[in-house]
Amino acid sequence: MSIFAGGIKSCRTRSFWVFAMLIGLSLILAACGDELTEEEAQSLAGSGRLASPNPANTTVLILTDEATAIANASAFLSPFDFPVVDSMDTSVVTPTLGDLLNYDAVLFSSLAGETDRIATGDAVADYIDAGGGVVITTPSHLLAGGAWGRIYSSGQSPFKFDASGNVGPDTLNTVYQPGHYIMTNVTAVSASARDDPTLAVGGTLLADWTDGTLMVAINSAGTVAGITIYLPGSNGDNYDQLFANAPVYTAAQ
Repeated sequence: MSIFAGGIKSCRTRSFWVFAMLIGLSLILAACGDELTEEEAQSLAGSGRLASPNPANTTVLILTDEATAIANASAFLSPFDFPVVDSMDTSVVTPTLGDLLNYDAVLFSSLAGETDRIATGDAVADYIDAGGGVVITTPSHLLAGGAWGRIYSSGQSPFKFDASGNVGPDTLNTVYQPGHYIMTNVTAVSASARDDPTLAVGGTLLADWTDGTLMVAINSAGTVAGITIYLPGSNGDNYDQLFANAPVYTAAQ
């Protein structure tokens, strides 16, 4: 009798603790659910990440061999609450991986005027490997006269480096993923100068131009974005928002 009674007591004790643990787990999950914002829930559903991209937490380096590109990009990025927007003129100095690692994202443009084209491209590719976010812009995608070094051959870019040259002015046509962070508040874009690369293996197209050439794409990891807009050009509408969104997104991946 005592053995039977003890067995009942032990069974009841185990049942109590299992029940208590289940209740506790339910309360934790409910609390977490209440704390998730709509933006965080969308991020979870779309990418598996809890944290949303945030310009206030993103430091940016403008890396280019054109002084006008530096001046223009510095001006149009300044209203977007980045804590740091620095620049490096690669026609004067060659960046190292250590230089780039001081920033969360790099806005990269090459017109083949670097002090060392190969070393610059190598540093950008190494930075991507190290977890940095990169936005590659016109005319870097040119088959001749664009970016060189390992970034050219690494397969990290969403665009191939096969562009023919400046294909002239155009405007935004189709946004293929309107809910994507990079396209947030981007409803119209105009550009005076562009290049025309094709999509690389693993690249995902986000938007194109009315002439059918490609405007915005990301690589499979989301760490590299390509935008076919020339930074020193006469650009309009929401181009500045597009360029602000892209480094924030790539840095958050």
